[in-house]
Amino acid sequence: MLKEKIGRLINAAKRRGKAMIRTQPKNANADKYYGEIARGYDQKRKQQPGYLGEQRAFQDALKSIPSGAKVLDVPFGTGRFADFYCEKNMTVVGADISADMLTIGKRTAQDAGIDPTLLLADAKQLPFLDDAFDLVVCCRLFHHLTAGEATKVLLELQRVTRGNLLLHMRVFREDVEMNTKTPYVLGSASKTQNKKIGKRIKDNDFVKWVTQHGFTLVQRHHCHYETRDERVFYLFTAIKAQPILQEF
Repeated sequence: MLKEKIGRLINAAKRRGKAMIRTQPKNANADKYYGEIARGYDQKRKQQPGYLGEQRAFQDALKSIPSGAKVLDVPFGTGRFADFYCEKNMTVVGADISADMLTIGKRTAQDAGIDPTLLLADAKQLPFLDDAFDLVVCCRLFHHLTAGEATKVLLELQRVTRGNLLLHMRVFREDVEMNTKTPYVLGSASKTQNKKIGKRIKDNDFVKWVTQHGFTLVQRHHCHYETRDERVFYLFTAIKAQPILQEF
């Protein structure tokens, strides 16, 4: 009996030790975008109506940005907007938490005729000076973030852009009743800080939240609509405003 008990304790300790060894960042979103998933990312999505809608929305929004602008794309991913940046003769910097996505993104960008500066970085702590970019582009990130993470990222985007922001987000329409026990409400208690905002925030609350963190909304571009849960994907065009108000 004693030997068996000791054996169980040893095995449990080994399991705990293995669980602590990670080859990639301890980030649920990071784990999704390596290896085969990264290599098959575009192949899986390119023909989806949502993906095509996003491409149209970003291409349209970029028309208002002056040619030759310096842009930060975070997360850069597979470089899906490289053709648009090339059309506008932009200087491109891309950041991502996935080295595999950046490898693919570099090839995509070079095929499009641009040579971006790419680096491994977390959007919550960007390695750039204040007001370093004319434009910051952020697609398919915020609906994966908790309220606490999203606040850190948005403040970083506000810090590094000297003017423009293109921010993609999935929100509920105002006339839809959300099927969640913990909807996000602007200024709500800390219990929502660790909940993903993409599953629990309405359109107007998201706009208020972005405004509260140093931006003025200029335009909404409709990307696509999810009939299964009545959420809408929007591309929000915003400009930097001063000063930044208090955090929620």
